[in-house]
Amino acid sequence: MPRPHDSLPGSPRHATHFPNSAHASLVIVACAAAAAAAYPSTIRFFWLAQHEIINNSRAGTRWMRRHGR
Repeated sequence: MPRPHDSLPGSPRHATHFPNSAHASLVIVACAAAAAAAYPSTIRFFWLAQHEIINNSRAGTRWMRRHGR
């Protein structure tokens, strides 16, 4: 069901309409980059956590299987 503001005449739709999975990935990457830039010690956390992050997405599951992780 379209949201009300999408059907208003003359209102441009938001520039970034991603599928939810792609949008979530971008958010994760952006947060990881920001945190890694601000706190170098969190780089290790994200290095360890990326296994969980990749494993929890459907594409990531395929990637893990393909690369035997």
